[in-house]
Amino acid sequence: MASYPGISHNLQEQVCELLKHQKVCLIRQVKQHKARSRAEPRLLVMSLWRAYLVNTKQPVTVEGSFNYLEICSIAIHSLNQVVIETDTEVFLLSLTFVEDLEAMISHVTASLKKIFPDSSPGKILKNVPPDLQERLRNLTSHVEEQLEGTPGPCGGFSDTYAALCDFNDFRCREEVQWDVNNIYHVRRCREFSLLDFSHLDSQDLALVVAALSFNQWFTRFSSRHFKLTPDVQQQVLFMIHRSPSLEELSLEASGLKQDFVVKMAAALRDNTSSNLHTINLSANQIEDKGVMALSLELDSLSRGLTHLSLSRTSVSPKGVGVLSQVLSSNQVFATCLTHLDLSDNPGILATDDAMSLFLFLSRTNCVSYLDLSGTDCPLDTLFVSLSAGCCSRLAHINLARNPFTYRKVREVTRSVREFFSQCVKLQYCGLSQTRLPAQALRLLLQGLATNPHLSGLELDISSSF
Repeated sequence: MASYPGISHNLQEQVCELLKHQKVCLIRQVKQHKARSRAEPRLLVMSLWRAYLVNTKQPVTVEGSFNYLEICSIAIHSLNQVVIETDTEVFLLSLTFVEDLEAMISHVTASLKKIFPDSSPGKILKNVPPDLQERLRNLTSHVEEQLEGTPGPCGGFSDTYAALCDFNDFRCREEVQWDVNNIYHVRRCREFSLLDFSHLDSQDLALVVAALSFNQWFTRFSSRHFKLTPDVQQQVLFMIHRSPSLEELSLEASGLKQDFVVKMAAALRDNTSSNLHTINLSANQIEDKGVMALSLELDSLSRGLTHLSLSRTSVSPKGVGVLSQVLSSNQVFATCLTHLDLSDNPGILATDDAMSLFLFLSRTNCVSYLDLSGTDCPLDTLFVSLSAGCCSRLAHINLARNPFTYRKVREVTRSVREFFSQCVKLQYCGLSQTRLPAQALRLLLQGLATNPHLSGLELDISSSF
């Protein structure tokens, strides 16, 4: 046990026993001023994430406490008038020595910096007397600089999580901290998978996600085939709104509805420092309302959208029409979008609403992965676009379970041969269950026969005749 001047060993032991579930980091003698009463002697006991005011009478009891996250400001009028304003209460304290004030400020600054690595906790100091301004400014700057480049494992996730548990009066789950500190950290894994913690109840899981909102280590977040409760959804939205580090978001089959995606679009719009570039919302019933809201905010992504997966989302031609217009009207998508999956949304490419998508694909672009299977896409129209804009980059294309044409004409467009003769990187082409006309197959094979670039191509034309 550390020794604190002016505080008996017996009293220190009583305090530690009183707060036995907390790690006591600092004890100082103070006086607390309350309205219409004289100042009462107290012990200011500071744990990792919370401060306690403990009376010195027997038996010792906690007279008040606050988590450092609750602090709005610390106004230092003098040593005899230090006002700590929190979300719910104001604490007026008198300290004896400047060193006690420095110890308190240093501890609060260090704790907040650990919780929020990208913050400047020294800004909570207000009304500092002129004779203390430079001294305290140098102190807080020094503490912040010391912690700047030395966060805990995985960007100090465990510290943030523990502080949020204390703030919300929840038990800190040590197995969460252990997994992050020992498995994620050792493997240097930057993808946080919610499935690793699916055994937790909803409220515990929500706090885990909340901690990610302030984390600068994890760049990918995934939850696949795991239904997110409203509590967890709310924290995922806050993470999207707050995080500057999140780059990839995969929420496949997470039980999300259109209202979630509408709120997600608003969060993307508000987060001007977002680095998100990959979005997977497949197998969620987000429908037109969700797809349209998201589409209208995609061009706000600072790094540009590179991956978009909206397979099995119950979207209609109208929703995909809005998405297609956004893609075709903004040149930035032609230089950044590499992965597009709209598969298993029946009928979405069977109407004129799809023309904007065909226009986007007909221009020079960098799409390398394209899955339009099960969308009723007319392949003869699509190959005209592909032969014009997708030959140089496309490596994977799945067009299974689509009709070849809706037109009543005998002649097959020669764009099929042009596409397959000009592809440079194609490794997979799925054309199963497409009922290819014999002439289309002939043109396809002619194109491959004259292509000097391809090798190892997997061509699936099963059940196509």
